[in-house]
Amino acid sequence: MITITTDASFCPETKAAGYAGHIIRAGGVGIWVDGVFPATVVGPSISEINAMAVVLREAIAKGLVADGEEVHLDTDCQEAIAAVAYMLPDAPVIVRGLGAPFNRARRLTKSIRSASGLGQIKDLAQRHALQIHLGFVTSRNNARSEISGLCDKRARNAMRRERTRRLELLKTP
Repeated sequence: MITITTDASFCPETKAAGYAGHIIRAGGVGIWVDGVFPATVVGPSISEINAMAVVLREAIAKGLVADGEEVHLDTDCQEAIAAVAYMLPDAPVIVRGLGAPFNRARRLTKSIRSASGLGQIKDLAQRHALQIHLGFVTSRNNARSEISGLCDKRARNAMRRERTRRLELLKTP
């Protein structure tokens, strides 16, 4: 089993977005990945979905995820969880720290349902026969939320770098 915790940070002014992820095998040492989305992102939930897809793809590319493996995708975005659950209706949703029951039938906007990251997650899950489990992490004081908080900081820093780069491009003639 492998756990992938992701987060994204989105700037509504410039549409810049950064992501971060922590990949860890049960009992192992985790690795960090982070970066920016080169294209303009529509909104924060799509950034979160795309972060899940990019980090899952990187984990597979680095050989950290084997075909047929159980993969726990953790995020702090309920809409991203609902969207992935929509694309992968058989994926168990493991909700940790959520005050109310998870609504799998949650209404999703057309832009969320058509996010490119969703198709990528579905494709990767099918191509590698992955058993995807979805988890919601909160800011409660535990190991999972600590990792989520660190992902948040890394994603925010990446987004700020990209936002600064974009704003500088606007200044140059």
